[in-house]
Amino acid sequence: MNPWQINEISDMLEQMDQAKEKDEQYLIYVAEKNKNNCELCFENHGKRFRASDLSRPALPIHPNCHCHYEILDAESSKKNTI
Repeated sequence: MNPWQINEISDMLEQMDQAKEKDEQYLIYVAEKNKNNCELCFENHGKRFRASDLSRPALPIHPNCHCHYEILDAESSKKNTI
């Protein structure tokens, strides 16, 4: 394989990654404000996660946990801020 082919393949893979990220759905962690919340609930509140991210907190975090994820709309998903 010559260097030109390697560059072409690398560019193609980068474009595929960008397209995948563009179509990725994002979730935002929402902690319900009540006496059952723990510190971890409040730490995660407002954090944005990719829907495909298996390392995002699994819910419920604790007994009587009322936290949930909300799907971000397409415009909000594009923003880098939480």
